[in-house]
Amino acid sequence: MKSLNRFNAKILSEGKHFCLMLSLLIMFVLSPFSEKSFIGVRFINILFILILLISMYVMSRNRIIFLISLFSAGIAVVANILMYVFPHPTLTLLTFVFYACFSIVMAITVLIDVVKPGEISGDRICGAICVYLFMGLIWAFFYDILETIYPGSFLFPDPEITASAPDHGFSQSKYASLSYFSFVTLSTLGYGDIIPLVPPARTLAFLEAVVGQLYIAILIARLVGMHIAHSYRERN
Repeated sequence: MKSLNRFNAKILSEGKHFCLMLSLLIMFVLSPFSEKSFIGVRFINILFILILLISMYVMSRNRIIFLISLFSAGIAVVANILMYVFPHPTLTLLTFVFYACFSIVMAITVLIDVVKPGEISGDRICGAICVYLFMGLIWAFFYDILETIYPGSFLFPDPEITASAPDHGFSQSKYASLSYFSFVTLSTLGYGDIIPLVPPARTLAFLEAVVGQLYIAILIARLVGMHIAHSYRERN
C-alpha cells in the first residue's frame, strides 16, 4: 500500500502533464480510424471524457472545479448520445457548447498549473503543450457551434459534407473536418481546402491563428528557455 501511495504521489508531482499529453495524442491518433463507426465514435468520446476528468481531478485537487467539469462533461455526453438517437440541431448545439465549456475549464486549469512559481521541469513543458492542444479543440468546438447555428459558414472540399442537412444533426465527417481546420489554422499552415465563408467564421479563424502564434512565441518559448537555463545552472 505504501509503495502504491508513493507511485501515486510521484505521478501527481512529476508525470501528470505528460500523461495528459499522451492521452490527448492517443485520442487524436485513434479518432480518424473510428470516424465511420458509430460504436467507435462513441467509444472515443467516452474515453476522451473519462481520461480528461481523471486528469482534471489529479491536477486541480479542487472539488468545485472537478464538479463543474463533471457537470459539463455529463451534459455533453448525454446530449451527444441523444443527438444520434433523436437528431436535432438543439441537441447538437448543446453538445458542442458543453464540450467547449469542459475544454475551456481544462485548459485554464492546466495553464494555471503550468505558470505557477517553481522549477520549469519537462513535465511542465508537457503541460504547456497540452494547453496548445486544448486551444485547437476549443476553437474546433467554436466552429462546430457556428456551423450548427449558421449552416454553410464553411465550404468543404467534399460537396456531401457541405450539403449535409442541418435538420438531421451534425455529421461526424463535418466535425472531423472542422477539427482538422482548427489545428491547421492554429499552426498557420493554411492549406485552403476548407474556407470560412461568413464574417464570424473568418473572425474566429484569424483570431485562432493570432492567439496560436502568440502562445508559442510567449509561453512555450519562455518555458523552454527557463528550463534550459535552470539545467545549465545545475550543471555548473
